[in-house]
Amino acid sequence: MDDLIAFLRARLDDDERIAQQARGAEWHDGCPQAIEHDECGCWIVENRPATGRVIVVGGESGGVLEAADAQHMIQQDPKRVLADVAAKREIIEAHPSGRDHHEGQDYCLECGPSWNGNQPRGYPCTTIRLLALPYAGHPDYQESWKP
Repeated sequence: MDDLIAFLRARLDDDERIAQQARGAEWHDGCPQAIEHDECGCWIVENRPATGRVIVVGGESGGVLEAADAQHMIQQDPKRVLADVAAKREIIEAHPSGRDHHEGQDYCLECGPSWNGNQPRGYPCTTIRLLALPYAGHPDYQESWKP
C-alpha cells in the first residue's frame, strides 16, 4: 500500500474518531431551552448580532465566541464531518492503483496515466493527492505528495 494512501486513511480515521467523540451535544444556532436550562447539551445558545457574539454553553469551555467562530463550529457538526469522511473513503476506493490489477500498471485505474510535465506520474493520482492536501500541515505529510 502506498504511503500516501496509508497517511490519508489515518487522517480520516482521526477525523472520524474526533467527530464520534463529539456526538453527545447538538450543534445549532439558537436554543431557547438553554437560556432557561443549562442541562440541554447545546453548544450554540444565543446569537447576539448587535455585538457579533454568540453565547455558548456545554463542553468544558462555555462562554462567548465571535459570531464567525460560532458559525464555523456549527458547520463542523459531527454528522457533517462523518459524512465527509465517508465520502472521501469512497473516493479513495474509486481510485485504485493499477499495480493491484492483473496488468500491473503504475497508474490510477479510474484516472488513467497522468503526467508531471514531460514525466509520467505513477499512482497515486491527482485526485488522491488533492484529498490529502488539507493535511499538508501534519508532520507526516510529504512534500512529494503535492499535486
